Amino acid sequence: GVVYEDQGASGSSPLTPSGDEFDFDFESGPMGWTASSPWALVDTDSHSASHAWHDSPNGNYAPGSKLELRAPGPIDLRTVSSPVLRFWHKYRFARGDRGTLEYRLSATGSWVALEQYNGTIGSWRGDVISLDEFADEPTFYLQFVTHSDNNLEDDGWYIDDVAIVPGGALNERYDAGEPVVEGAQVRLEQLNLD
Repeated sequence: GVVYEDQGASGSSPLTPSGDEFDFDFESGPMGWTASSPWALVDTDSHSASHAWHDSPNGNYAPGSKLELRAPGPIDLRTVSSPVLRFWHKYRFARGDRGTLEYRLSATGSWVALEQYNGTIGSWRGDVISLDEFADEPTFYLQFVTHSDNNLEDDGWYIDDVAIVPGGALNERYDAGEPVVEGAQVRLEQLNLD
């Protein structure tokens, strides 16, 4: 058999749903993303180049808000080996407020939280989230949402450089493009003894 090193698929080519790259730096505008007000592209702070999304560009987000930033979709995740979502963000949420990364699997389905963020990350941070459990999904939708209660408000959430790319490191299987280990020796042990 073949022995491989579980580093994730090689290459950095992003997923191409419906012929369009799913790799957004937002330097050319919204690029198909839709947002509830007051989300806007700003040039006052960004991870790369000069533009990023911000949920409250004119000050703090409002109390009792649900502010959505939605990716173009649907995204066909079947076209990428071990998909991962990669994005850069920073945020400052008041106590009781949060940001959620959400998905759904149909145009009208309910949104489900994939990740949740609260507190403060003052510098730009890159996150990589495995989408392996959705690898067979032809209709995947994605959004970032700021949720605020009716108490304190703060500066909110900045989002930049969002992409879905091949991944799969440490998923305990071979994914196309992972490096093969030359000269490796493997000991096989039978576990199903019936």
